[in-house]
Amino acid sequence: AVFSAIALVAKVPHQEFKGVPINGTLKTFSAQMEKNGFELKATGKGRVQMEGDFAGYKNCVLDISTLYQKDLVSFVTLSFPYRTSWSDLESDYFNLKDMLALKYGNPRSSREEFTARVPKTDSDRLYELGLDRCVYSSSFQTAYGEIRLSIKHNSTRTFHVELVYSDRANTEIIKSVAIGDL
Repeated sequence: AVFSAIALVAKVPHQEFKGVPINGTLKTFSAQMEKNGFELKATGKGRVQMEGDFAGYKNCVLDISTLYQKDLVSFVTLSFPYRTSWSDLESDYFNLKDMLALKYGNPRSSREEFTARVPKTDSDRLYELGLDRCVYSSSFQTAYGEIRLSIKHNSTRTFHVELVYSDRANTEIIKSVAIGDL
């Protein structure tokens, strides 16, 4: 049943990243990203990490992964360069949000706020973000999936903007396989 569902999804349109449908195996999708200028940085079980340029930003990190140990790519995550100031983070976020809105229309949802208190300084804003008391996130619905833009942190001192492209068809296949396991 899984193989027939995977064969069926190959025939439907998919969300694209850099003009490449988010579909296929980790190996084939990664090879397409290499052709698009991304360089392989690391591999692991069900995961590939690459680096390259995207939307005018240098040295972005692309994480390609599969879910539930099925070799089918359904989403990719792109992390923009780390920033050391809130103003740079916010500038990246709103620049990308504007570009996404030009291409896909207004976001389906958008939330940009500090949840505990409104900080006054750049360093206070980073501090609040590091404590998860800040939400900057927008979601764009496309014909074949979703794109989520957000400001993230990996620790209290590393901050970046992140884009997640997810393909609706492959996400549904992986979900149905998981439900079948229950």
